[in-house]
Amino acid sequence: MTNLFKEWRSSKLGLGTYNLSPDKGTSYQYAQSILKKAELLGINILDTAPLYGGGYVEQLIGNSIDENSLKIVNKVGRFESLAYRKLGAKAYTDEFMIRSQFDFSLRLLNRNKIDLLLIHEADWKEWWEQGFNNASVIKVLTALKEEGLVDKIGISLRDPFLANELCNTGVFDAILFVHYYNILWQDSRDIFFDAAKKNNMGISIGTPFKQGLLTSNTHYFFEKILNDIPKDLTPNLLERLKKLHQISINNNISMPELSLRYLISDPDVDVVFAGPRNIEELETNVKWTNKGSLSDKLLIELEELKNIPFEVGYNYEKI
Repeated sequence: MTNLFKEWRSSKLGLGTYNLSPDKGTSYQYAQSILKKAELLGINILDTAPLYGGGYVEQLIGNSIDENSLKIVNKVGRFESLAYRKLGAKAYTDEFMIRSQFDFSLRLLNRNKIDLLLIHEADWKEWWEQGFNNASVIKVLTALKEEGLVDKIGISLRDPFLANELCNTGVFDAILFVHYYNILWQDSRDIFFDAAKKNNMGISIGTPFKQGLLTSNTHYFFEKILNDIPKDLTPNLLERLKKLHQISINNNISMPELSLRYLISDPDVDVVFAGPRNIEELETNVKWTNKGSLSDKLLIELEELKNIPFEVGYNYEKI
């Protein structure tokens, strides 16, 4: 059996749409040009969410993309950032609220169905207050699938240990794992990939550049990080990052190219979603993807970064 991304013949590079709204500095017309350019460059799958521009990006996609031209990955959740915020955590356990958000998204996207619907931030405890077996979100997603309004269902999250648990339930068709599987945080692969593959789940990865952390190898950039260290970047990870910068320099490959092609090189990763801010970034991401895998020698060198272990009790924090 092949997983859904292979069945769909998804492009290895997917389009993340987080940056395609005015609050990220992107005009409507320019966002449309990015969508059209992505199609022309051979990208056939995109990822979005109600959170992105508070529905703005969903409507943009609905007005710009023909129903059969790209596969749409959408999500439910992040109610606290949207019109449902007055309910607080209750929205995560309210079947009516979850369903109503989906219905609104479907109208904005101008679709008869969603190709893949994910639980957004599935590692948030708010989803599972009723226990997994009775979770409202599972009931809603299962019903939507049975009704033919959703083709496949899955999870989006950043905690690899919970990802392993959820993959092992056999309920989901795909996973979008963000933030903590990349060239610096390689260890997550060993935690949940086997469970995902065993259950024939499509594996997609988001935030390949870790929100800008993996975009430069200059001394100035590293000093800037040291002056404002992200809370999930421990001393050992800083040591990994320092060595990674040197590998980038020694091999004359920029950090963002190295980071993207590291994920492209993984045969078990079906899709890598990158969210360009402009057409130039989109074209560059496509160019790097088309270069294909890194050399075996370089991949072995990168694998050795794991010889610098995480500190005991390292926590994949919600950031």
